Amino acid sequence: MGKAPKVRHDLPAIARVLDERVEDLRGLARRALRNWDSEAIHHARVGTRRLKAALDVLRPLLPNEARGEFAKSLRKLRKALGPLRDLDVMLVHLEELRVPASCAAGAAWVTQRLLERRGELRRRSARRLSPRGAVGRLEAWVDLEHDVADAQAAAGPLLARVTPTQVRAFAARADGVVAAATPTAMHPAPDAPSASGTPPPAEDVHGLRVAGKLLRYTLELAEPLGFDVPGSVSKELKKLQDALGIWHDFVVLTNEMLALAIDAGLAATQPHLFGEILTLARLCWDKSEQSLNRFRKLWAERGAALVERVSAVFAESPSAPATEGNGAAHAGGQDGRDPPESDTSEVPSAEIA
Repeated sequence: MGKAPKVRHDLPAIARVLDERVEDLRGLARRALRNWDSEAIHHARVGTRRLKAALDVLRPLLPNEARGEFAKSLRKLRKALGPLRDLDVMLVHLEELRVPASCAAGAAWVTQRLLERRGELRRRSARRLSPRGAVGRLEAWVDLEHDVADAQAAAGPLLARVTPTQVRAFAARADGVVAAATPTAMHPAPDAPSASGTPPPAEDVHGLRVAGKLLRYTLELAEPLGFDVPGSVSKELKKLQDALGIWHDFVVLTNEMLALAIDAGLAATQPHLFGEILTLARLCWDKSEQSLNRFRKLWAERGAALVERVSAVFAESPSAPATEGNGAAHAGGQDGRDPPESDTSEVPSAEIA
């Protein structure tokens, strides 16, 4: 992860936390784009998402121009690193997969194509975004840092409104994914329990995964804004998200190997090799289903209680974070009035996926 970022003790808690994340992201971006370090690529990509989620929550309290400029720098870095991270993950899973001897040639063919694609992506990324350029763009944080500091007092009540809505959105999607796998999914019992308290929507696992990430990143803001989230909540959410993450990894690998085989016309030119890849794709799909079933089991057992615990945290007024300067002058938003309702309860499109 590189050297620890410098801690700005003069900043209110929320600005200090985000300042540390930006400083950390600078070092990670250098390593990611200079050495193609897979861990740096992963953590830098996650870092951009965490910062974006924080900006989304604080959006009603920040000036549009400064926030938009910094968000643009995060988006450019995330778009450069996203495909690289996806290929790193696919290659790791393919290497660790217990490939039947009868599919060895198919696995080798897919691996070689993924390595070629990663090499091309690295060359393209090097042309489009240099380490110096990526780090330089993050300087847009300087224009936003003081606005974030001033938002300290108003951000707590805003988070208390946003988070319960996000929890309900995540729970509704999770209920839909669980319900879709049950024999009574088409005709549920009238009194069937639901963690969200509402009838489950149609199954959308990708939307569920995105909503879960958004919720986890939002909850990371709780402590600097004076809320005490039990450690058990974070652990349970991580277990749920890990299961969805593995599901997603194998879904992406399944899609990619099939697309590669189809684009190469293997069904017509090398049918035996195409058959091996089909077998591998089925094996990966089975892995994804196992992880999804693990999520379903965890949610069915703990979902309702988890929603209650998270909601209870934000039912009480936040305590004052231990920090010098609490942004009291900004307590009512940028013009002294109550901050407007945030629209961050809506799960953003692929920005956080």
